[in-house]
Amino acid sequence: METKSLNTNLHKASAAKKDEFYTQLVEAYERQKGICAKCKKHFEIEEMEADHVKPWHEGGKTTAENCQMLCKQDNRTKSGK
Repeated sequence: METKSLNTNLHKASAAKKDEFYTQLVEAYERQKGICAKCKKHFEIEEMEADHVKPWHEGGKTTAENCQMLCKQDNRTKSGK
Protein backbone atom coordinates (compact mmCIF):
# COMPACT_ATOMS: atom_id res chain seq x y z
CA MET A 1 0.00 0.00 0.00
CA GLU A 2 1.21 3.46 -0.81
CA THR A 3 0.86 6.37 1.60
CA LYS A 4 -0.83 9.29 -0.04
CA SER A 5 1.12 12.50 0.26
CA LEU A 6 -0.66 15.54 1.60
CA ASN A 7 0.82 17.35 -1.39
CA THR A 8 -1.36 15.32 -3.77
CA ASN A 9 -4.47 16.73 -2.15
CA LEU A 10 -3.31 20.33 -2.50
CA HIS A 11 -4.36 20.34 -6.14
CA LYS A 12 -7.88 19.20 -5.29
CA ALA A 13 -8.54 21.64 -2.46
CA SER A 14 -10.39 24.93 -2.52
CA ALA A 15 -8.48 28.18 -1.99
CA ALA A 16 -9.40 28.22 1.71
CA LYS A 17 -8.29 24.63 2.12
CA LYS A 18 -5.03 25.40 0.30
CA ASP A 19 -4.33 28.20 2.79
CA GLU A 20 -5.10 25.85 5.69
CA PHE A 21 -2.89 23.14 4.18
CA TYR A 22 0.00 25.54 3.63
CA THR A 23 -0.27 26.74 7.24
CA GLN A 24 -0.07 23.10 8.44
CA LEU A 25 2.89 22.42 6.15
CA VAL A 26 4.82 25.45 7.42
CA GLU A 27 3.92 24.62 11.03
CA ALA A 28 5.28 21.07 10.61
CA TYR A 29 8.42 22.36 8.87
CA GLU A 30 9.11 24.87 11.64
CA ARG A 31 8.34 22.34 14.38
CA GLN A 32 10.94 20.00 12.85
CA LYS A 33 13.38 22.87 12.17
CA GLY A 34 13.71 21.67 8.57
CA ILE A 35 14.88 18.19 9.61
CA CYS A 36 13.47 15.20 7.71
CA ALA A 37 11.66 12.93 10.17
CA LYS A 38 13.19 9.85 8.53
CA CYS A 39 16.80 10.57 7.48
CA LYS A 40 17.36 13.41 10.01
CA LYS A 41 19.04 15.67 7.41
CA HIS A 42 18.20 19.36 6.99
CA PHE A 43 16.32 20.50 3.89
CA GLU A 44 14.73 23.71 2.65
CA ILE A 45 10.92 23.60 2.70
CA GLU A 46 10.80 23.34 -1.11
CA GLU A 47 12.83 20.12 -0.89
CA MET A 48 10.35 18.46 1.46
CA GLU A 49 6.87 16.99 1.30
CA ALA A 50 4.18 16.74 3.93
CA ASP A 51 3.22 13.25 5.09
CA HIS A 52 0.60 11.77 7.38
CA VAL A 53 2.14 10.32 10.56
CA LYS A 54 -0.89 8.04 10.93
CA PRO A 55 -1.83 7.09 7.35
CA TRP A 56 -5.25 7.76 5.89
CA HIS A 57 -5.92 4.06 5.46
CA GLU A 58 -5.54 3.70 9.23
CA GLY A 59 -7.89 6.60 9.95
CA GLY A 60 -5.27 9.36 10.09
CA LYS A 61 -6.61 12.88 9.69
CA THR A 62 -5.16 15.77 7.71
CA THR A 63 -4.23 17.94 10.66
CA ALA A 64 -1.10 19.79 11.78
CA GLU A 65 -0.64 17.27 14.58
CA ASN A 66 -0.70 14.35 12.13
CA CYS A 67 1.65 16.02 9.67
CA GLN A 68 5.38 15.42 9.40
CA MET A 69 7.84 16.68 6.84
CA LEU A 70 9.99 14.23 4.90
CA CYS A 71 12.56 14.90 2.22
CA LYS A 72 11.16 14.07 -1.20
CA GLN A 73 13.25 10.92 -1.55
CA ASP A 74 12.16 9.50 1.82
CA ASN A 75 8.51 10.37 1.27
CA ARG A 76 8.45 8.77 -2.16
CA THR A 77 10.05 5.54 -0.96
CA LYS A 78 7.93 5.27 2.20
CA SER A 79 5.12 2.75 2.34
CA GLY A 80 1.96 2.81 4.41
CA LYS A 81 2.60 -0.58 6.01
